[in-house]
Amino acid sequence: MKQTGHQRAIQNEQRIAGVGVRSALYLDRSRTTFNYLTGATTAGRRLFSEIRYPSSTGTAGEIKDAPVLYRATPYPVIIFAEGYRARPDLYAKLLDAWVREGYVVVSPEFPDTTFPMTDPAIDAGYPHGNPEDDLVNEPGDIAFVLSQIARFSLRQTSIFHNLVNLNAVILAGQSDGGALVDAYAFDMKYRLNRMPIRAVAVFAGYEISADSAQYGEPGSGAIPALIVQSAADTCNAPQLSVKMYDDIAGEKFFLRINGATHLGPFDGTDQLAFDAVRNMTLRFFARALSPISISKAAVLKAGRLSDIAIPSAAPSVAPIALPPGSPFCASAY
Repeated sequence: MKQTGHQRAIQNEQRIAGVGVRSALYLDRSRTTFNYLTGATTAGRRLFSEIRYPSSTGTAGEIKDAPVLYRATPYPVIIFAEGYRARPDLYAKLLDAWVREGYVVVSPEFPDTTFPMTDPAIDAGYPHGNPEDDLVNEPGDIAFVLSQIARFSLRQTSIFHNLVNLNAVILAGQSDGGALVDAYAFDMKYRLNRMPIRAVAVFAGYEISADSAQYGEPGSGAIPALIVQSAADTCNAPQLSVKMYDDIAGEKFFLRINGATHLGPFDGTDQLAFDAVRNMTLRFFARALSPISISKAAVLKAGRLSDIAIPSAAPSVAPIALPPGSPFCASAY
């Protein structure tokens, strides 16, 4: 009997050599989208998504539509949410690093807060309100994208078929993206008919709701969390990340970065801070998926970098003062 490509790849068990990237469009017909430029409300929410996956074709960068490297054990999935008026490919260096370590990364683009090239810049005014107000709808977008991945994973013609392990889903996000994945995990206001997740990583984020009483561990069990924050961030006040961390009751890690910008540790422009984030996230993800094999000490060690990156797993962390020049966010992207 002729073998499928999937069967041959499993037989060979090749090493991950490169990163493939594809795009998909998921349309949620059950909800609407408000346009803050025109004031119009349209039916549905169009969620373009970038899919990064392991490939046997190796290059230093990504390869569009590269062959998929299947294996006997499907890969864990990371859903990554970008910051306000950013795009997923801004974080390609970090997302690709995760893929090369054996993850599939799906990055939705949100209808109002992802930056399309035809829209005004991050600091421009909008005649019909602030697109950031749409953030409250985006935990639902994450839930819908996950539901579509689960749906398509059952189809033999889909890239997700035999590729993803939907019992090993992790959420991660930066800035506003961090706020929405944190809300998906912990804010009771956004409790959804949703797929369970194994961990959440929040980079320079905050709690969406001003009412901290809304936040708590889900009834199905604690979700491990990693909070990363630069003490010099003038875009999102560092103390917001501290509060988020202190409000989490389950296992948690905090990585304080000294002297970095809002974006530099996550897009690779600050190489030392980026290295600490990459190393600690990978060790944290591994512990979340297999806590017996990876110790808390190993997670902390992975993030420690002299006086640049200081990790903690304490019940609470010291307050971080508002950096000089705050608030100033327009140049972050």
